[in-house]
Amino acid sequence: MLKERRVQAGTSDQKLDYVVIGPNGVFYIDAKHGQNYIQWNESSHSGSKNDMTAQLYRYEHVLKELFRSAELNPELTGVLCLTHPNSNMTGKSPAFTALKLDQLVSFIQSYKPKKPLLASSEVDAIERLILENSGN
Repeated sequence: MLKERRVQAGTSDQKLDYVVIGPNGVFYIDAKHGQNYIQWNESSHSGSKNDMTAQLYRYEHVLKELFRSAELNPELTGVLCLTHPNSNMTGKSPAFTALKLDQLVSFIQSYKPKKPLLASSEVDAIERLILENSGN
């Protein structure tokens, strides 16, 4: 797991909260630490003023650009994670997985990717690529 890495790719850069790399892909996580209540509905869409997933779209963009430049194509999965024990949400995000902290490890471990599993050498290469193109 990589924590708080400022990743640069091309003309873009983003400070990612967390990146988890494993055989079933690359998980980029936006951690919301305050006591939040999120109600997903049809008006919860990208570009809205209160879009809780806007940061995840920016994370995804910089990671795709970085991987494209290295001719890599791992499965990318964005996760909005509510870390405060009193946070709640109703409904479902239309674009990303949204869950509470106590669900995160289980979600990543049980995730079934659409793309082939990554070999350990590919996991290592992806981690190296991110570290070489980031700082704290």
